[in-house]
Amino acid sequence: MRTKIIILLSLLFLAGSCKEKNEPPVNAQPEPEWVPPKFYDTIINIHLLHDYLFEPGTYWVYKDSITNIIDTAVVDSIKTYLHVDGNVGGCYFIKCAANMKTSTFPCRYLLAGNSIYLFLDSYYYSYYYKLATVQDNGIIYPDSTNIYYSTYTIDTMAFSDVYKVFYKPENNFWPNYFPDSGYYYFKAGIGIIKSEYYFDGQKSVYEILSYQIN
Repeated sequence: MRTKIIILLSLLFLAGSCKEKNEPPVNAQPEPEWVPPKFYDTIINIHLLHDYLFEPGTYWVYKDSITNIIDTAVVDSIKTYLHVDGNVGGCYFIKCAANMKTSTFPCRYLLAGNSIYLFLDSYYYSYYYKLATVQDNGIIYPDSTNIYYSTYTIDTMAFSDVYKVFYKPENNFWPNYFPDSGYYYFKAGIGIIKSEYYFDGQKSVYEILSYQIN
């Protein structure tokens, strides 16, 4: 009789153990599904590369029309890299190209796909803002914030086919470092021939004096 009781208790214990193993904990949560990063080896528009990316040694000399300060932007190098854009459901890696320039005013932009982006960068903060989109024939898409000039004159220099592009960063976390808003004047084959900046409502205008394109 004692042997039968021991056997019965053993069977009940085994049954209970199996039940515990098969049943999940009451507060169990499903493990999050891992989403792999997405890679976009974007082909940069050939017109952008030809018209707005310049070889090292290229320089532009600008003059501040208000203070008469002269500043020179020099291309140090060409940088091609994957820009990481965080997004819900994964990260997006987009191929970009940019000229690394030395200057005291913001004049950097990068090229990605069919677009030109304003690139504002400091030690703590970076910001990308789409300035313009270029068609397959090399013409910048016109819209409400772009103005086209068949001829634009700065002092004695006349430039044909100039686009005035407006920008206003959505979030300016560093107003003393980044402009509140402004305009770039783009000329294919030369780049930026004029820029207007607004720092806390104070306007500054930089106009090109001379340049050398390599």
